[in-house]
Amino acid sequence: MYASETPIVEDESGFTLIELMTAMAILIVIFIATLAMLDFAVKSEPEIAERNNSVRDAQVEVERMVRELRTSYDVLASTSTTLSVLTYLNRSACAGADDGGATARKCRIDYSCASGACTRTVSEEDGSAAGPVRTLATGLTSSSVFSYSPSSSEPTAINVTLSLKAADRDGEDAITLSDGAALRNLSGGEA
Repeated sequence: MYASETPIVEDESGFTLIELMTAMAILIVIFIATLAMLDFAVKSEPEIAERNNSVRDAQVEVERMVRELRTSYDVLASTSTTLSVLTYLNRSACAGADDGGATARKCRIDYSCASGACTRTVSEEDGSAAGPVRTLATGLTSSSVFSYSPSSSEPTAINVTLSLKAADRDGEDAITLSDGAALRNLSGGEA
């Protein structure tokens, strides 16, 4: 053996071309699947955000309804789809904006639920000078929103239930919001 010769290594480990191509194919499939999932998430995000906003708005409206019911002093009309109450609101004019008036004003509030939506109208105590009709919630599965205890003819407690439609086809994400109030001020409006 000559001193300048390099010894031949018997084991030349490494990857074969087939192994490298197989690994690259697997990585490409994983990369494409990752991109598809990312694309789906980006495309569905506006729908999810809209759904979350709708649910949040419905929660706020249920809380407002129940708060107004707690300060009510007379129930004028009560069915499963409509409710008219006399209540106290802090504003200078019933149909005006909530200006945080110094004293509570006696006002009439009419709730009406039909065709998958609930609306609210505020007017003076005698029903005159009604303000604009305001939509509280849409996308309801049922217009039967109100239930009464012990009866609708003389309620002492009112339950509000909003059942929102599912965003998906299988109905797994349908949402029901429910709250209630005992009518504490049924004294004929004497404050």
